[in-house]
Amino acid sequence: MDPDEAKYMRTERKPGTLDVHPTLNAIVLNYEIDVQILGTKENILYGEKKNLKKIIELPMLNSRTDCYALAKEVVYQCDLIHHSRISEVEQTIYYLKKRKLSHGSVKDNSSALDLKPIVNADEPNYNNLSDYIELLYEGMSEKIKGAHLIQLLARDPENLDALSKNETVISALGRVLREDWKRSIVLSTHLVFTFFCFSMYSRFHEVILKCKVGSICMDIIDYELRRYDKWKADLEGLEAPDDVPIVRKPCPSSASMSDIPRSRIPEPVRPKSGNFSETNMKAVMEGSVYDDLTNSTENIDDKKLSEAEKAKRFRTLVKKQEHLLRVAFYLLLNIAEDESIEEKMTKRNIVGLLVKALERDNDELLVLVVTFLKKLSIMQCNKDGMAGMNIVEKLPKLLDSNSPDLVHLTLKLLFNLSFDTKLRYKIVKVGFLSKFISLL
Repeated sequence: MDPDEAKYMRTERKPGTLDVHPTLNAIVLNYEIDVQILGTKENILYGEKKNLKKIIELPMLNSRTDCYALAKEVVYQCDLIHHSRISEVEQTIYYLKKRKLSHGSVKDNSSALDLKPIVNADEPNYNNLSDYIELLYEGMSEKIKGAHLIQLLARDPENLDALSKNETVISALGRVLREDWKRSIVLSTHLVFTFFCFSMYSRFHEVILKCKVGSICMDIIDYELRRYDKWKADLEGLEAPDDVPIVRKPCPSSASMSDIPRSRIPEPVRPKSGNFSETNMKAVMEGSVYDDLTNSTENIDDKKLSEAEKAKRFRTLVKKQEHLLRVAFYLLLNIAEDESIEEKMTKRNIVGLLVKALERDNDELLVLVVTFLKKLSIMQCNKDGMAGMNIVEKLPKLLDSNSPDLVHLTLKLLFNLSFDTKLRYKIVKVGFLSKFISLL
């Protein structure tokens, strides 16, 4: 290369896998750097690629650490980690936290070699996809494991095109979601998250629509919101509320769920032995950010539990439930970019689900819910639905949130609602004017 010809240098960094440091409380980010020297016409004169590692130390990690909050901070501080990988970072931090509690400080490198996360022993590989699909035809713990591995594959955008063209895996995922979503929050979360990965790209929305995932997600959200009310009533010793569905049945023109093609894979009864044994599967699942709820009840009305134990189980279930709700609402928001799909959601009462979700306290969930409501509020029919559910009365607490994003989005929603005369009167009557002035 003639040095006189070199005019520009272009550097590109491509993030790779996340791992844990063998001895430190630190995340190891593998990435590739591609350096190119360009000529006057931006032709490549010289190029070189190199694999590097970035060590992200977490010195303050302890038993009280909020893994999700710390994961958000790590992603915010490190420009090499995209915000869509927050859950992956959270899982890694969760493992580090658990390792610290189980083993204390690491004394030497030889013992540290045994502390690598179990998930790396079975790190997802696209070449093993057929094995993961087979797990979806086993017992619940195997289904959770298979769904989790396929979800990890789907998180890599480079795998989405191949996965979308694999009719076997798509139909299998759709079947399990359709038939088993009530049986486990963990399973539902993995499956919905997989389809959520497709929802991030418009060209893959057909995959979601083909399996009627949007309709199933609305049913899941409806079920979980009503189940939360039941849990809360059980915890407070109150009478169970009326279990009236929020969503309406799909319109008659929609295909019934039984019309959806099932997977072509036969469903033989496999022996519970070898790699499919309960013991091995439980060991593999250990260390996941989600505790397996399949072996424990998803209710809190067990008479054997003390009040403290009921409260603890309630908090655990709510945390898992809110993660599922966030993913399901996010998927629906993504596919609602198609106006015809948004119209179908409106007919099934998506507004009712969103307004009901405003009763929750999770800021991350509320940001998503208010974003969705803001999008829908430009249509008068949707504003009428919101008014019918007294949305204005549910919004004051959001302006008191410590989340700037939530406050900002709530103001935008109120702005859209204020174009309706009746809602504008309610905004004044509820006392928003003083709140608006305080925010100036």
